[in-house]
Amino acid sequence: LAVAEWLIEDSEHTPDILAAYLQKWAHKYHDAGYTRPFEQWLIDIRTTIAAPDSSASLRVAPIALYAHTPDEALKLAKISAEATHSHPDSINSAQATAAAIHLAHKGASKQEIKTYLEHTFGYNLNTAAERSDTTAEAIRIYLDSSSLEETIRRAAATGNPTIATISATLASATGGNGYTIDEERRRACIAILPSRMINYIYTFNHLLAHPTIDTPIRNS
Repeated sequence: LAVAEWLIEDSEHTPDILAAYLQKWAHKYHDAGYTRPFEQWLIDIRTTIAAPDSSASLRVAPIALYAHTPDEALKLAKISAEATHSHPDSINSAQATAAAIHLAHKGASKQEIKTYLEHTFGYNLNTAAERSDTTAEAIRIYLDSSSLEETIRRAAATGNPTIATISATLASATGGNGYTIDEERRRACIAILPSRMINYIYTFNHLLAHPTIDTPIRNS
């Protein structure tokens, strides 16, 4: 939601403003189970997380949906990741996730997504050689599954929340037969969210539907 607000409010897409939004939302929901490196970053946002990890990949879904092209998704994902991370692998993971979600959302086939990621990021998505790479593993689970439910079940079975989040986001962005979230479940998920979150979700969805219209966030 911090990234969604950033995309809505900051037309220049500057990293400092994104960092401020990340800090605002994290402090508002301070018990959401953040990683220790992220919690340390919140104490001093002038620093960056130097160790490689895939946590920056968890917030790129709004970027993937907002971007008009894969290149724009890569550019914005890089800005987003660099707001908190400095390791090249962390930035690459965020970019790969954003590109994959963007391509899935735009209707690319799984083979097209696989080819793009292997060519652009050097992933080996055919074998288990990349098992140590959380992002590659999450993408592989999505590519090897045949439905949203199968993707979620296989990703959850890994016991890794990051893998589960990335895989499920990819699958939900795909749409179509076997990948559509039914309306009853969608409404049930929305119903448990705080009203402020719901407001931002609807505002962001309105922006996606009407990208040329000014979309101020309503007060909740």
